[in-house]
Amino acid sequence: MKIVYIIMLLSAFMLSLGCQTTTTDPRKGGLFSYNPEAYEKRLDDRRRIKTDLERQNVEIQQESRKRESDYSTKQAEQDIIAKQVASLDEELDNVKKSIADITVRTDLQKHAKWKINLKLKNLQNKLGDNERKEHDLKELKKELDNLLEEAEALSNL
Repeated sequence: MKIVYIIMLLSAFMLSLGCQTTTTDPRKGGLFSYNPEAYEKRLDDRRRIKTDLERQNVEIQQESRKRESDYSTKQAEQDIIAKQVASLDEELDNVKKSIADITVRTDLQKHAKWKINLKLKNLQNKLGDNERKEHDLKELKKELDNLLEEAEALSNL
């Protein structure tokens, strides 16, 4: 009877161990935990997760291609802008050179104008002197004519 009692006790112990490890995860548990419905549910969950991950991967790849395309577009725009900036810099340098040349020419023209104005003043002064001398000459001629008339009048007496 003791043997039967020990066998029953061991059987109960083994049975309780099998029940304690019962879980819906087919990777865990023992002999008594096999559950085909739980296995199918877990398989469906894994398939759904795989599908979601594949969809996310496709979206990420599309986003990556879009960003690469945007980057290429922006790079091309940046290259165009850089060329425009270089062209504008060159044009600005040319304008600065032109301004410097024009400034030099303007200064030369101002100096030439000053010289011309100085000559004009000198000529006007000479003209004024000549007019004064001409006026004085006319006065002297009148005086000479008057003196000659007086001398003739005196000689006729």
